[in-house]
Amino acid sequence: MNAPNNCPKDCQICTAPPSCDASENGVCCIDTYRIFDSCRSQDCIENTLLHFTDVGQQAVNDSISVRTKSVKVLWTRIDTSPTPFNAGYYQVNIRYYFYVLLDCCLGLGNTQEVQGLAIHDKTVILYGGEGNVSSFRSDIRAPLGCARPDCELSVLSNLPRVIVEVADPMALRLEVTDGDFRAGTNGTSIAEGLPPQITDSFNGEFSADCRDEQRNVFITIGAFSIIRIERPSQLVIPACDICIPPSCDRKLESTDPCTMFKALDFPLREFYPSSSPAPAEQQASCPGEKPLDPSDYQ
Repeated sequence: MNAPNNCPKDCQICTAPPSCDASENGVCCIDTYRIFDSCRSQDCIENTLLHFTDVGQQAVNDSISVRTKSVKVLWTRIDTSPTPFNAGYYQVNIRYYFYVLLDCCLGLGNTQEVQGLAIHDKTVILYGGEGNVSSFRSDIRAPLGCARPDCELSVLSNLPRVIVEVADPMALRLEVTDGDFRAGTNGTSIAEGLPPQITDSFNGEFSADCRDEQRNVFITIGAFSIIRIERPSQLVIPACDICIPPSCDRKLESTDPCTMFKALDFPLREFYPSSSPAPAEQQASCPGEKPLDPSDYQ
């Protein structure tokens, strides 16, 4: 008996037809990730200690004033573990590494850019379902010449996958103190060690010396993030046709740069961004008006 092509609204698991042909059945089987749980977070990370390399710390000690130029998330370390006594729930520990670029004024109009590192830990609990199967993939290979069964397993982790999306952070406040370490702040000791993904982005070497004898900088950062937890899943989705990429052999009618530039469409979306993309012919500046024509700007 063939399974139905369309799944009911309250269906959780759908069985695809034996022949998954988009032209005949209008559906297709795909292997993707299903989101089990997600949350959004608006964090104000207050009084976080900035860590500097030996070169940067010397510039901070000699500076007259310090200001923030930019802040970005350099990397995140994500650890996932099952939550005891709560089947299907997982504790997600996230460590954010913020790359802070400062401008240090050294006097007489002389400024120096200094790289700073801020570290923040965050923990959330999300539902990720229960998985009791072992997954094997053919594209995970053991080293050549290794024939023992226990040499390298090609089994994937049974833990769900965690995705962290972070918007560009905002520097809300910067405070410079002399010999004030503030042991109770959000700053994490640099002596715990840094991954190579972090140290390779900085000039100089980080030091774990006592911070009470030098100038310290504390920053308050605002960060928006979305955290989601997902697992592999096989779904049946409507299909129109197979994906055929366009040809790369596009011939230019003219090589004159001005002619090529004038042939481009006016990027209205860059000036008036919208949350839901729509074709240009369906956009209007106000309700009831006609869509804007790029030729009107010529």
